[in-house]
Amino acid sequence: MPRLVATGCLAALMALPVAGPAAEMQLTMEDAIEVMRAATAVLAVERGLEEGMRHCRERHAELARPGRASLDAWARRNEPALVRSRQLSERVMEAVAARSGEAQASRLRARLHEDTHHQARELAATLQARPDASQDYLCNRFIEAIEQGQWDIAASQPQAYRILMAR
Repeated sequence: MPRLVATGCLAALMALPVAGPAAEMQLTMEDAIEVMRAATAVLAVERGLEEGMRHCRERHAELARPGRASLDAWARRNEPALVRSRQLSERVMEAVAARSGEAQASRLRARLHEDTHHQARELAATLQARPDASQDYLCNRFIEAIEQGQWDIAASQPQAYRILMAR
């Protein structure tokens, strides 16, 4: 999983209190870094798939409907991981704001956004870097891979999935 540059923002924190839904739990600095890395990976897959599909739709209008359907099905299958990713990263942000101030949390949010988009662009670039002649094949294969679950979070980001779903 790519290194999250925002870990520098978290390194100043010793222990972050985070209220859990059933009971109070403590989130250490290491836990917070792990959660943010996992959240970044999950959100990057989501945005990367969207960016890749946008690229395919722009070049092959006939793929717009099947592409949208495959992304919608992917989002339904991965909803628990996507929701958990957003919940846990927001809890870390709230703890950072409570401990270090809203300015620090805002910097961390901006960094998370930037890191996520950077990773998503890298993922989508695999389609965009190919010659036009192979675009049709690659885009169709991309849709098939999404439909077959190859891009599901548990399959494509197993470590991030375990981290997020265990908390």
